Amino acid sequence: MVVWLNIAARAASYGIAMAAVLASVATASEPLEPPDPTDPAVIERIDGFLQDELRDAGIPGLAVAIVADGKVVHVRGFGVADETGRPVTPDTPFQLASVSKAFTATAIMQLVARGDVELDAPVTTYLPWFRVGDGTASADITIRQLLTHTSGITRDPWAAASANDGDDDGALERRIRSLAATQLESLPGERYAYSNPNFEVLGLVVQTVAGEPYDAYVERHVYQPLGMAHSHVLAADAFADGASEGFYRWYGLVTAPWRTAYPRATGPAGVTFSSATDMARWALFQLGHAGESGVLGATDIEAMHERGVQYDERHWYGMGWVVRPLWETLADPPEDGPITDQVPDLVEHGGGWETAHTYVGLVPERDWGVVILANINDRTMSTRYYYTELGVLNILSGGDPLEPSLFEPPVVRFGKPLVMLLFLLQLATIPLTILVVRRARAGSRPHAAPIVALAGLALVVDAVVVYLLVVVAPAWFGVTTTQLFDAAPDVGPLMRVELVLAVVWAPVRTILLLLVLRAPRHRAALTAG
Repeated sequence: MVVWLNIAARAASYGIAMAAVLASVATASEPLEPPDPTDPAVIERIDGFLQDELRDAGIPGLAVAIVADGKVVHVRGFGVADETGRPVTPDTPFQLASVSKAFTATAIMQLVARGDVELDAPVTTYLPWFRVGDGTASADITIRQLLTHTSGITRDPWAAASANDGDDDGALERRIRSLAATQLESLPGERYAYSNPNFEVLGLVVQTVAGEPYDAYVERHVYQPLGMAHSHVLAADAFADGASEGFYRWYGLVTAPWRTAYPRATGPAGVTFSSATDMARWALFQLGHAGESGVLGATDIEAMHERGVQYDERHWYGMGWVVRPLWETLADPPEDGPITDQVPDLVEHGGGWETAHTYVGLVPERDWGVVILANINDRTMSTRYYYTELGVLNILSGGDPLEPSLFEPPVVRFGKPLVMLLFLLQLATIPLTILVVRRARAGSRPHAAPIVALAGLALVVDAVVVYLLVVVAPAWFGVTTTQLFDAAPDVGPLMRVELVLAVVWAPVRTILLLLVLRAPRHRAALTAG
């Protein structure tokens, strides 16, 4: 199963996707008048927008939290949490996906503050056995590089999510030991490349240095001090607490729950759960309003939010957070290039799982933040869900929600119906070929034109299948063909059969039809068999 929606992984966060969907606006830059986030009229407008999103984007359930001026302004649930119609409440836990990374970064910074970990120390200081495929480079990877995705580790997150590492306390270590077979794609510190394993390694550092399982550490040192009573690392605990089921768009047509895998080893990177109420507390903590919780000092929190490694003209990765200019405060943000206007920074991170889409955005300069938790995702139209958080950001910045415009190409957007259509066309060639061969055996005079048409069109369909499943889809999602099959519980089995038909049945069919064409006109040569 998938940890990160790979489009987001390729974009390094939802930030790049947000930039892409803004590419249609004009280039003039005038500041908007920001509204008061505590104004009931603003909250009412946001609620109306989110209610519309449930209908327009087909979201079964979501929850929102808004904080401003050091207090919780608004927390609300919308829609349903499961197939029974159980309503989403402010206390319903949702899977956070990659929003989880900021919790791991916080845990590391706690250990740094206590003097137990140094940011620029090699990982091998804390995990002496740690190895990647390049044994020499293994000793050069530092804690800071893991936090900023500059370690050189870019192991496919889909493979990590589907790995069977178990659910016991040793699952995380087994996952990290498997990196010994992974080759680095760049030297440590050389370039930025978003990767879930970076934070899985950090989770194991926390677990090893603290001397307790990662989930237990986060529970005792983050959740409890902040009063996050409905937050969990382990999926079993979350569902026992009434977590929302995740929903899946089966065949792109019907939305229904699907209890996907939640690997324990992926916890530090993408498998944690929390409610809107708890995430409001988390946002306040990140904005420096944790009171006497003692979770982390203001200086260390600010360090996590600093513009760290720049990976494009508008985005930086801090430590567990993406930082970008809040261009939503401009009436007409430029299409591309750096934002040169004086606008506040937005500290944000999005998350995507097969059945979850989440977002946290903070504006420390203006002291407000927003959390959005949704219980659905769809890789064929993932851009659509970006507009939910973008709409709220635009309202809080004084603008209007944008009209959705998907950047997925049509072959991806309509991929599931296309897969089903191709499968039906392939199946149709089987009885047609059998019919032609039987008539030839019976001595029926073969007509070349329809046989050539059948053979040619069938080969075109097979070629499209191979191109789609071996080239287009894997390249778009950044996965192997096998991983693509495993990640789609609906069309995955169909795609497997399609590829077998295209590779095995196609040559058999073609040979049979050619033999029919070569048969004597008075009686098909196949009769002799």
